Amino acid sequence: MVVQGVPQAGTYSPVDHLDRPTLRQRRTPTLRGEITVAEQIEHVATDYQRAVFCREHAEHSRRRWFAGRQREIAYVMGRAEGGDPRFRNMSRAQLQMTGAWRWSQSSQGQYLRKLEATFTDWAQMYLSFAEVEALNGHGLRRRVEGDS
Repeated sequence: MVVQGVPQAGTYSPVDHLDRPTLRQRRTPTLRGEITVAEQIEHVATDYQRAVFCREHAEHSRRRWFAGRQREIAYVMGRAEGGDPRFRNMSRAQLQMTGAWRWSQSSQGQYLRKLEATFTDWAQMYLSFAEVEALNGHGLRRRVEGDS
């Protein structure tokens, strides 16, 4: 029978023990050497430019979502024209609704919708920061001018 060794009392510092979980965290490698969106945002100079950057990404995600929706509707229409029994007795409006529903329930459609919402939220946040920055800067100039 093998007895497990027990470390002597006092060999571990409480500070080392508390910091230990942070040592286990690993950075997630980026794919193909690209920088992440968060890193791209950090390189943008002002909060207003960050808001514009996020809005552009939100619009890009929205365009991709609508393009995917149109592809799915076209796929369903093509299957119906090809005689697929699932879609055979549906009207054109029902086929469009089915294609749109299928896309909205797909993982890619949900991902793009959430991505757009996230970027929109970030754009609103950075726009608020820029507004506060502008108001604070404007208020400082007035006080300095008034003091002279």
